[in-house]
Amino acid sequence: MNAMTEHKAILKIFGSDWDKNQNRGCRMTNISRFLQIGQRLYHSTDKIYADFVKSLETLPYIDMDSKILKEYLEIAKVANGLCAFEECLIFYPYHLVGGRITNLAEVDSVLSINKSEWKKAYCSIEECFLFARNVLGEHFGINSTHIIQFFPDLGDIREIASSFEEFLGTILEGYPHLCGYDEAQAYRGQGEVIEFGKVLCPKIPYILGGEDSGLTRLDFGEFSALYADIYTQTKDLPDGAQIEIEIV
Repeated sequence: MNAMTEHKAILKIFGSDWDKNQNRGCRMTNISRFLQIGQRLYHSTDKIYADFVKSLETLPYIDMDSKILKEYLEIAKVANGLCAFEECLIFYPYHLVGGRITNLAEVDSVLSINKSEWKKAYCSIEECFLFARNVLGEHFGINSTHIIQFFPDLGDIREIASSFEEFLGTILEGYPHLCGYDEAQAYRGQGEVIEFGKVLCPKIPYILGGEDSGLTRLDFGEFSALYADIYTQTKDLPDGAQIEIEIV
């Protein structure tokens, strides 16, 4: 099934649910639509969730009164990590000890991501709470006012929504592009496999002129360290500068 066919199939399912809910005088939200198709990763309990909420307060940039953060926590309360669109989008779990729902490989916890060394390399996300990533290694996060998309090769961010309802509506409509679904389908169409949690990336990073280098897959830890290192070495160079990258 190609991206467009699957997209239409998903919208058809949502349309059916819409009709059922219309008869009851209510409207299915984008959040509920997304939770309906997402695959849960780990079990949780009220205590585990409460401990997670408390642990967020250890992050100095977290505003517990933020409307967007409260929306995120409502999702986290019912889903301790999830994936969607043939594993091209991963919402990080917050508790990994036991209780795995699927047989998929383990991924990083959302707190470990936000305390990671590679994240410290980017001033653009210094005060952003990262909660999800796509198969291309691009992250989605929360800053003081918006949900953002983060591009690790250039260290850039793009504000894409001011609420989770808006964000997930954008994802549901645009996942072939926003989640790297099209690239993943093309890669798999060549007989390749993308193991759960791995990142699909150019063999030579685009910032180094690798537009035509083809795609490969890397462990996320290797990918994030590599791109943070490249960004650190190139961020202050003028456009058109000749460079030699030393990857350590």
